[in-house]
Amino acid sequence: MQDAGASVEAVFRREHGRIIASLIRLCGSFDRAEGGDAGGLGGGARALAPPGIPGNPAAWIMTAAHRKLIDMARRERTRSENAAFGAGRGGRGL
Repeated sequence: MQDAGASVEAVFRREHGRIIASLIRLCGSFDRAEGGDAGGLGGGARALAPPGIPGNPAAWIMTAAHRKLIDMARRERTRSENAAFGAGRGGRGL
């Protein structure tokens, strides 16, 4: 498992520019792309690595980062919907 983590990390360093560019294209924001990128590898990608080295580690990292962006967007939407709901109730919340 140590070798797989090192391999994924090496691929991440090599493919970082392409991954960031793809994430920017998907979400339209450099800051969000950086957040998804960091979250995709730093927070969860190594821990969620499949046993052994993935067949295409760059694609696997990209998928993990893209899913992180989706999660971030859902959290933002839920937060804004809850804020709007609370504001409609006179700020009393739920």
